[in-house]
Amino acid sequence: MSLYDCLSDTDLNIHDTIQAFTVKFKSGKSLQFDVIPADPKLGNFTEQDLAARIEKGSARLKDVLKAFVYEYDYIFIDCPTNWMFFSQSSLYACDAVLIPTKHNNLASLDNAAKVIKELVPKVKAARRDSGPIALPIFFNGENITPPQLKIANQEIASIITREIKASKFNLLPYFYPKYMKDDNNTKIFSLPSYAIVAGASFARIPAVFKDSTAAKYYLELAKEYFIL
Repeated sequence: MSLYDCLSDTDLNIHDTIQAFTVKFKSGKSLQFDVIPADPKLGNFTEQDLAARIEKGSARLKDVLKAFVYEYDYIFIDCPTNWMFFSQSSLYACDAVLIPTKHNNLASLDNAAKVIKELVPKVKAARRDSGPIALPIFFNGENITPPQLKIANQEIASIITREIKASKFNLLPYFYPKYMKDDNNTKIFSLPSYAIVAGASFARIPAVFKDSTAAKYYLELAKEYFIL
C-alpha cells in the first residue's frame, strides 16, 4: 500500500504505509523513527489527474495525517521545489514551512520570496485556520565566504525593497529574523554542504547517524527552529 492509495481511497488505513527505520549503534543502543516512503504515483500523474482522482484534491493529505496527531512529536514532509500537487498538499497539511535556499542562486532566493509572499498566503486563505506559518529561510548548500555573503545580502536587500514598493509586503523578518533597527543583525542560519550527507544515501543511513559533524549541523538546525 502506498501514500497515493490512501489519498485516493478513504477506506484505507494510512498506518499501513509506515515503514519503521532502526539505526543500531556500536554501544548496543538503537534509535527508531517511522517513514512513509515517497510514492512515484504522485509524480506520474498530472496535477489535474490527481485532483480528479483524489477527493478534496490537495486538501486531502491534511485529513490523512490527522491520524498521527497524538502519535508523533513532529511530522516532517519533504516536498519538491515545484508548485505541483504534492507541494500544494504539503502546505495544506503543515503547521509550519521551513524554506531552504541557496546564497549563490538568484532564482532560489526569488523562489523563497515567492513562497512566503504568494503561496503561503494563498493556502492560508483556503484553510481559514491561520496556517501554515512560514519560518525564516535558511541557506542550504556550499559554504559561504564573506564576499559571497555580502553579495547575497545585497540581493536580499534588493528583493525586500522591491516587494515593499510593489505590494507593501515586508519580507525582512523572513530573511533576517533577528534584525533590529538598532543593531542591524542580518544573520541567516546556514546548513553547509557536507560530503558525508550525500554519501550516506548509498548506505541507506541518514548522515547524522554516521558522522558527528553532520549531526552537529542538524542539531543546530533543530535548535534554531524547533527547540525553545
